[in-house]
Amino acid sequence: MADNSERLGPQIAGELREWLPASGDRLFVETDDAAILDPLGFSVPGELRSPIGRWGLYADGFLHAGDRLVESGTIRPWEDALLYPLLTLYHQHLELLLKIVIRHAPKFDDKIREFLYKNHGLDKLWTKLDEVYPTAHKWASKECTEACSRLIKEFAQHDPESFGARYPVDKLDKQTLEQLRAIDINVLKLGVHKISHYLDTIMESDS
Repeated sequence: MADNSERLGPQIAGELREWLPASGDRLFVETDDAAILDPLGFSVPGELRSPIGRWGLYADGFLHAGDRLVESGTIRPWEDALLYPLLTLYHQHLELLLKIVIRHAPKFDDKIREFLYKNHGLDKLWTKLDEVYPTAHKWASKECTEACSRLIKEFAQHDPESFGARYPVDKLDKQTLEQLRAIDINVLKLGVHKISHYLDTIMESDS
């Protein structure tokens, strides 16, 4: 392919080198201005990376990435495909945050840890939170807790197993996200942040 491209001229050959994989290409390269995987600075250079804060970093990262998509401007018709990664990012943020809260539950044990690794549905995680962390909602009004529950279940209704935004069909080849036709992404962002604040407050109120 390289020989053929050279015959087409140096400009086309250069474009092809930028367009197709070539010998020597890499994905993960460390440079002076590279993004750091331990931005909290808990790891000493040369030692194993500290686990402190890692769950929160992951959860925050997915939330901020989703927000960037929303704040980049209204998704235009030719960019509607961005809705799928947006839903995936927000779902992953809420899933991780629910799992963080459950991991702080007084009744957390190896059996619950195994449950967390096998389950991705937001409604299942919300139900498990009630089961293992009975004092989780003591700080909030009943109305607030019920409103949070409705938002979580609404998300789960459209994407029950974190599958709908990642694949056009489910494991039975049935089309996903069938009940959605259009989404106001600013309303979505606001609702996700409200759930996020609620879950964060559970840990803050118990600290």
